[in-house]
Amino acid sequence: MAFVKKIINGQVHYVDENYDQIMEKKAREEAENPPHVLDISEEQLAAIMENDRRRATNKENQDYLNNTDWYVIRKNETGIDIPEDVTTKRQEAREAIKPELSIPE
Repeated sequence: MAFVKKIINGQVHYVDENYDQIMEKKAREEAENPPHVLDISEEQLAAIMENDRRRATNKENQDYLNNTDWYVIRKNETGIDIPEDVTTKRQEAREAIKPELSIPE
């Protein structure tokens, strides 16, 4: 086996002299059998997509709670009331946080 100097992504590499053929073969095999394709049902896909949506919504609501926790701390430490709109939005955020669905088999 012989090695040749080849520039890949701007960097010098010493690779098998058959590097181009090896990479072409690998690309053909991946095109024929993509590693990222999963065999899942429509029901599983729907659950996965819903969980993605829930994660995003949950993060948004949890971030709001985290960013307004100081009102609760201030209330506990000083007795200064939490603005009513913040109290309402915090309750809505807590109610909006939903657990992820289980993925059907």
